[in-house]
Amino acid sequence: MGPIAAELAAVIATAVALVSSVPQLRRIIVVGDVAGVSLSFATLGVASELAWITYAVHGHLWSAVPEAIAMSAANGTMAYGLVRAGAARRRAVAAAGAWVVVMVATALVAGLGGLGVVLGLAYAVQTAPSIWTAYRTHAPSGVAAATWALIGVEAALWGVYGVVHGDPAISAFAVIGSVAAAAILGRKFTTRHRQLALV
Repeated sequence: MGPIAAELAAVIATAVALVSSVPQLRRIIVVGDVAGVSLSFATLGVASELAWITYAVHGHLWSAVPEAIAMSAANGTMAYGLVRAGAARRRAVAAAGAWVVVMVATALVAGLGGLGVVLGLAYAVQTAPSIWTAYRTHAPSGVAAATWALIGVEAALWGVYGVVHGDPAISAFAVIGSVAAAAILGRKFTTRHRQLALV
């Protein structure tokens, strides 16, 4: 698998990422259903994506920059929609602030390589509240299954890019994204009868 395949995977992954945010944003903003959706996922996502922009620019991973910019905007929009729907802000904002401090301190102390290690784990930090919230919600009807299915596809595509470029941070994102998507989709599937009862 060569560099052309890697760049193509990055382009498709960016397009998939943009499309993946639409079902979840629609569920939150248009439908107004936020059951099982985590505000911390969105606020941590904004912080992580800003760090990814820095990492990708300094590492000359130019194909990763547009996706990070787009997802920072999507996560910001999701956070705005959740706050408007009444989600409690304090914990989510505090978590994002703490995460920014961790990433900035890591970059200052350990440089780009250290930031890459932290970013390799960043998606686990970001998705943990989503998984926790979905599993703690009796009927997580606000979680858009299409979004998480596309996140799984996106993760696989970034896996190709990460392997070709030998980048452990992007490769780790691919693995974590796939596992998180499977966990959320599993919860949606096992609680589908409860969600249908709410319709």
